[in-house]
Amino acid sequence: HSPRFNIEDFDKPYHWYNAIMVLRILWLKENKPYTWKVLDMLMDHFDEHEVESKKKNGVIDFIHNHCKLNQFTETEIQHIIGILDTNAYIIGENPNKDVDLQGVYPF
Repeated sequence: HSPRFNIEDFDKPYHWYNAIMVLRILWLKENKPYTWKVLDMLMDHFDEHEVESKKKNGVIDFIHNHCKLNQFTETEIQHIIGILDTNAYIIGENPNKDVDLQGVYPF
């Protein structure tokens, strides 16, 4: 059975939202290998000595523990977060300005 989400107030941001784009990119690895290969070549500027942020830890925890998607390593997830932090751009904001809509254009 698939993981359930208990969202009580749709006007508040949830930490799960930070994982959506990461999950979409990880999905490409098995389903769109060419697109995955192009995205995987992008720089992530990840510093192994960098102090882990709540966002990174929350995304990794959500993917591994809530979604039970353990086929993706912590390093892979950190790499994708780094790619997004380095290469994504904001294409819009919601009215509350608490969630940005991001895009990545690797080609």
